[in-house]
Amino acid sequence: MILLVPVVVALSLLGVSLIRPTLAQQDPPDALVRIDVSGAPHLAQLAATGLQVLARLAAADEEYVLAVLSTDEQDQLRSAGYVVEIVDPDAEGASYFLIPSADLKRVTQTPPLFEVVHDDGQQAVVRMRPGAAPSEMRGLDTPAVKLDAVPAALAARNSGDVPVQPAYDPLVADLVARITNSTLHSYVGGLSGEWPVEIGGSPYTLSTRYSYSGTPLTKATQYVYEHMASLGYDVSYHTYTLSGETLRNVIGEKRGSRYPDRIIMLTAHLDSRAAAAPHDPAPGADDNASGSAAVMVAADLLADIDFEYTVRLAFFTGEEQGMYGSYYYAVDAYNAGDDILGVLNLDMIAWDAKGGPEIDLHSDSPSVEDDSDALADLFAAVVDTYGLDLTVQTVEAGATFSDHYRFWQQGYAAIMAIEDYYNPSEQPQEPRDWNTNYHTIGDRLDTLNLDYYREYVRASLGTIVHLARPLRWISGTITSAATDEPSRATLTASGRTGAYGATTGADGAYAIQLPAGVYTVTASSNGYAPHSVAGVAVITGTGTTLDFALVPLPAYVVTGTLTDADTGRPLTGTVRFGEDVIALATAGHYSVTVFSGTYTLLAQARLYYPVTRTAIIDRDQRQDFALTAAPCLLVVDDDYDNKGNAYDDEAYYTTALEALDADYDVWAVAD
Repeated sequence: MILLVPVVVALSLLGVSLIRPTLAQQDPPDALVRIDVSGAPHLAQLAATGLQVLARLAAADEEYVLAVLSTDEQDQLRSAGYVVEIVDPDAEGASYFLIPSADLKRVTQTPPLFEVVHDDGQQAVVRMRPGAAPSEMRGLDTPAVKLDAVPAALAARNSGDVPVQPAYDPLVADLVARITNSTLHSYVGGLSGEWPVEIGGSPYTLSTRYSYSGTPLTKATQYVYEHMASLGYDVSYHTYTLSGETLRNVIGEKRGSRYPDRIIMLTAHLDSRAAAAPHDPAPGADDNASGSAAVMVAADLLADIDFEYTVRLAFFTGEEQGMYGSYYYAVDAYNAGDDILGVLNLDMIAWDAKGGPEIDLHSDSPSVEDDSDALADLFAAVVDTYGLDLTVQTVEAGATFSDHYRFWQQGYAAIMAIEDYYNPSEQPQEPRDWNTNYHTIGDRLDTLNLDYYREYVRASLGTIVHLARPLRWISGTITSAATDEPSRATLTASGRTGAYGATTGADGAYAIQLPAGVYTVTASSNGYAPHSVAGVAVITGTGTTLDFALVPLPAYVVTGTLTDADTGRPLTGTVRFGEDVIALATAGHYSVTVFSGTYTLLAQARLYYPVTRTAIIDRDQRQDFALTAAPCLLVVDDDYDNKGNAYDDEAYYTTALEALDADYDVWAVAD
């Protein structure tokens, strides 16, 4: 007889165990379920179970997660107070995708590719039909986001490190003023194939940037790679495989000077598509040469600025197939432990048919205040602070169909910046201010609103600069108050964040790089009284100028003698005053001029013990030294015989020397 003993695996859930039998009994199949959640505590409790979720989603005022669970696990969650709804009763072997709800009616399926199992009005969950290949889903003229179990998707980070009320900064004001229509026109035109651009030293026209186009996409990624490399960024390709093809993202990095492990990201997808194969031409001027050109402009303007945090500029590919470039990049970043403070994703930011200044910022959760919301608040504050002609609309239940979503899945804070794609205040009968050239050969440069686009790029750059925390400078010159001549000096700036130093050159000039803050700055030079200035504010702009005119110290003559303490015989030696002044005693006498101050004096002579003392030099004075002779005999003992065996013969010698009343020292050495 065979006895079947149930074996269980338990997961802790709010003090309740989720128990799944592992025997081959006839249990109902695992199901795709929707679990309603509300607020950060609710999410944290669910995350504590170790539950692997397919997605955390939001629409309107509802928020939920999708997971594949057994009936026992479903019952355990319900008993713990969760609302659990079965979306697909049999998830065995299923592949699920998200597509926008608005695209359900227009997407053609020939042959049928999927069936809809859930639709919340913003995004639909579809199940790929048996026999259909994932590559077919990626070929649809709509974003198709594959759902996989993601351990970090329930995270909600609220670090408090995102400055939501930035002060007006002349540095930022200067940078945003440099962004012009002509520069944006040039970059977008080059990316969208209006004219050739130089790639690898030769002209090339980017008629398409479709992810499966081969050479055109390779050229597009090479173009932005070379652009960032020419500016001094650390540039790399991040490669991944999609439908059997090796594709690449382009990452440019400027390492932070103080916190290089903390990372700020500005991203855009580089690829484009048209409505039908072969997607050439697919100019994609708005979608998304507009976002990519904005990142190129940011690369230009940030290249010569040092930041506390590392800035990464990313151009993703594979976005039009379901954000695969950003998916693989975000997964790799999470697995590498990258500390990404925030991601600003720019996707379609140059179309404005209505002539209104509305922009949309998509955050991740209507029920949780986290760093994603703080990023949106910072962006809106930058618009107000610098008087930009934009009206910000924050979408709390943000869209999931751009690269920012892949960072949400890994628990990173991110927002998508897009044109007036979705406005909750619009009435259903009013059409969105949506680019009608989307995914067509008509998405061209001449359809864009460059004034609107310029303001959008300015706001994006200002947000990144405030987030990455630019370093400032305290600089100036040091001169002698007596002669007005430059003086060599040491400068120290001390504040809440630490102490920072610099030294002047022969011209008396100095510059100290430091974070924004309030400092006490001290200038010190030999022969001059130290001078400190408190309350030096380095808050905005590129820095502040602080000059010093140092007052010479009075000088006094110090004389004295060096003699043998026993015989009074004059000695030849030296007397050191601090680190910089050394007086030579010849035949027992020395004389030296030193500046007023408190010094540690050190008298030395060969074969004599040194003598130290502290002296206040505030007048002419004598400082005499009587030195005690050091023993002239040295016993060197290694405590081993010639064969390396332990053997102490030191006592034979020390006993004899003591009997002779001779002074000596002992030096114990290794074998």
